[in-house]
Amino acid sequence: MEFILITDPGQVNEEVKSLIQFIDQGLTKLHIRKPEWPPEQIKTLINDIPFQYHQQISLHGNVSLAEELGIGFCHFKSHQNIVNTHLKKSKSFHHLDELLDPLNDKLDYGFFSPVYDSVSKRNYGPLLSKEAMTSWLKLNKLSFSLIALGGILPSKVLEVKNMGFDGVAVLGAIWKHHSTKDRFKEFLNFKKAIHDVQQ
Repeated sequence: MEFILITDPGQVNEEVKSLIQFIDQGLTKLHIRKPEWPPEQIKTLINDIPFQYHQQISLHGNVSLAEELGIGFCHFKSHQNIVNTHLKKSKSFHHLDELLDPLNDKLDYGFFSPVYDSVSKRNYGPLLSKEAMTSWLKLNKLSFSLIALGGILPSKVLEVKNMGFDGVAVLGAIWKHHSTKDRFKEFLNFKKAIHDVQQ
């Protein structure tokens, strides 16, 4: 089970401190999603993260900036076409039929959301039941890994694995905490949940 963290879209106190702490403690993929931020502000954020971690970083929605920054990944929004780049690629999906597009063969992994009621967005919940999602994933083999997003909590990790997902992506469960201490405590809860389902 893979564990991916997505940044809060806005301003967060001590954000870089938390991000470095998470990567230091084993986070292998960090998605930078700051849709309202200008490129210079995104550059500053990424350059504040030690260079040795840049290959673990993905940038949402701006492939040319991701290439310029020399990070490892780029992420395409659900409505974006996947373009050729040397970077590893991921994409957001919200409907099952979108997952079967042959162009997705270019992807390394994809996010499917929302799987549960969102932690960070009000009135944003799943369109499918757990049973329907599980059945679909059993019947359809994808050429890329599929990561569950939306309402993911440590207590849901085993259920998500049993549904057939290859990992979880987390946003609200971490960033709802305002202190670096509480964020890190929740991060460790996720690490333990991932470890437990891999035993």
